[in-house]
Amino acid sequence: MPMRDSKMPDDWIAQAVAANPFKKQQAEGLWCTCPGRLAFTHLWKPNPNNKNDDGTPKDTPQYETTLLLPPGAQEQINAIIWPEVYAMMKAGWPQQFGSDGMPFGLHTPWRDQGEKQQFSGYQKGLPFMRFTSQYKPQIVDPAGNPIVTEDRVYAGAWAIISFNFFEFGKSPPRPKKGISLGLQGVMLVADDTKLSGGAPDPKVAFAGVQVNARFDPSAAFAGAAPGVPPPPRGSIMPPPQRVAPPRPLAPPPPPRPPAPPAPAAPPGTPAAPPGAPGAPAFVL
Repeated sequence: MPMRDSKMPDDWIAQAVAANPFKKQQAEGLWCTCPGRLAFTHLWKPNPNNKNDDGTPKDTPQYETTLLLPPGAQEQINAIIWPEVYAMMKAGWPQQFGSDGMPFGLHTPWRDQGEKQQFSGYQKGLPFMRFTSQYKPQIVDPAGNPIVTEDRVYAGAWAIISFNFFEFGKSPPRPKKGISLGLQGVMLVADDTKLSGGAPDPKVAFAGVQVNARFDPSAAFAGAAPGVPPPPRGSIMPPPQRVAPPRPLAPPPPPRPPAPPAPAAPPGTPAAPPGAPGAPAFVL
């Protein structure tokens, strides 16, 4: 399954994930992800609209980022991360385990990217994780040098996240509860196509829109009608627009003599393949 909106070849991704798997660090409580792509990043300034995992507003704005994980990551999560999460759930909410030994009603710290596939970069069938912190995380390059240029950190860049696990929704009790991820540090490992800053994928947002190729926008968006006052201060509404009057129709051209019929294709000529010839595909 390829990464969506990425220019990285599949073999590079596979090698990067295999060489840098999820792992527990020597420092107590710290873990590292495999490489993934940043999304919804708030690493230089805290997100003023940040919410808890149960959807309630946070008392204090927090730094955060999402990591879109590539093919091969889910297998590592199952083998390396899930046992740790399972043990924390078992210790924290023993009453929320069924007879089959599986937890119920508890949040795991990874979800399917298909839940947000309206956003660029999100690929159904691959996992993503969200990391938060009250403190500004360290951001470094592969050699461990601090990164201080903000434009080097963007949605779409490849990074490895240092994180820790923590419980939420237990004290005080909340309807939604489980295990979340604390953001400790970010290591940038590669550049890639920039994602559209959390905006919806244009292919989804404008699906089905059809505009006549002969549409003249200069005629549709003319100047304001005479005598119309400007909008009041602070208004976000533009002044009323005036559409240019239609131009008089020119007389129709004289009829042309009918064209001679096209010659028939030679016997044995195959039919044109589907879609050829035709208009080129509309690529965003």
